[in-house]
Amino acid sequence: MLNVDELLLKWATTTPSSLAFVDEDREVTFAELNLDVRKVATALAQAGISRGDIVVIALPPYLGWNCALALQLLGATILPRSIETSFPDEISPDWHIALTVDTNFSNTPLILFDNALLDKIKQAAPIASAPGYANQSDVNFLFSTSGTTGLKKYVAMSSIDLSSQVDQIWPSDLYSKDEILTLPLFGGWWATAQAYKRLAVGKAFLNCGVVDQRLLNLLHKNSVRTLSGSPSQISALMDLMQKTGIQLPEIETFILGGNIPTQTFIDRIREKFSARIFDAYGSTEGGAIATRELTKSTPKGGEIFSEVEVEIIDENEAVVPVGTAGQIRYRRTVMAKEYHLNPRATSEFFKDGYFYPGDLGYIDEFGHLVISGRISEIINLGGVKISPDFIDAAAITQPGVKDCAAFAFVAEDGVEKLAVAVVVDGNFKPEDFKKNIWDQTRANPAIILEVQQIPRNPTGKVLRDQLSKMQSQS
Repeated sequence: MLNVDELLLKWATTTPSSLAFVDEDREVTFAELNLDVRKVATALAQAGISRGDIVVIALPPYLGWNCALALQLLGATILPRSIETSFPDEISPDWHIALTVDTNFSNTPLILFDNALLDKIKQAAPIASAPGYANQSDVNFLFSTSGTTGLKKYVAMSSIDLSSQVDQIWPSDLYSKDEILTLPLFGGWWATAQAYKRLAVGKAFLNCGVVDQRLLNLLHKNSVRTLSGSPSQISALMDLMQKTGIQLPEIETFILGGNIPTQTFIDRIREKFSARIFDAYGSTEGGAIATRELTKSTPKGGEIFSEVEVEIIDENEAVVPVGTAGQIRYRRTVMAKEYHLNPRATSEFFKDGYFYPGDLGYIDEFGHLVISGRISEIINLGGVKISPDFIDAAAITQPGVKDCAAFAFVAEDGVEKLAVAVVVDGNFKPEDFKKNIWDQTRANPAIILEVQQIPRNPTGKVLRDQLSKMQSQS
């Protein structure tokens, strides 16, 4: 059973000078982490936080990791915040810990992580007796999950759930070499699971919240051989390498997740690195489901983890034959069974022991899982249904396009139409772009929306509903 109190003491005692955490600004040993966490726990208890409170944390990696561990010592429920500006009615936080005041949460008591609080933490005595949780089934974390729809739902995880997830085999367990740098920030399930996996075995958790010279310095200094992140995050790193002229020959492995990598992106990695590339498929609800190595001869499908059962079903929920596309559902012994205090969403996405992630795909002749799109994102163009991923793959290859995302919007005539948001440079020519998209996909974008940045969730998935709203407001 994952016991934060015991783990902190264990590594602080047996390997006190070993690194426990590294980011762009600091290196922290296990002795320092143990002391920091216990001082923070004292300060938060003095501020009024107690067992059972729901505490929102909106902090950079180390402060977030530190606070989360301290809150577990106090027996509080941790709600990491990424891009939320509000919470659904079923979620009612008792506290909000942040670096700055956020007017969106003015009704929630705020603990400002400022110099005054840092002074209190320095002067605080390490918590002598950590109350912890009353029961192993008490909720430790509430993780938000939205897929690509932007509709927030929450998965509750207890100490039992965290332990089970940490014990699961993840792609990082199979392919990574010390040290591994996780680019998604602590707070999302991907990075948080990695943090607890590293803590459980007494290894350093490397996390970075910037893409600048500090990231390059971190990679070099810590001899990082494995990078874990979304295609957009890896792409930003490659942009930085191109800008600075710095190469990273020590990188041997990439573990991708969040969204399906395009062939253009894969080719770009191969141009800059002599590295193996792995693509992972999974969810907050179900953990790691399948993985594949991306080689020039690789089949499209990912190998399904042995403890996972995956089925492809039709619109009547009947299992379809091998090679036939349909809706994906899966189950395993250890996975979420419901959304926290949300029976409506639970009944829609959890049925008969299976989780329905809203993805489309098929099982190939090798027994591998091939992902082809999202049900909620399928664009209906006058009866012709098309996946936005298909458009994305064509759009990203066009001259002048640095990033892109296709999406649907409802035009003034009430008809659903296709739009493509693009981040471009001086080589972009809209008319050539539209013609090439038509030639390659037989889909004709009604709108080309030039934007500064494609909105994505913390794992790199495109938030297409936000693009639809942007188009409606423009």
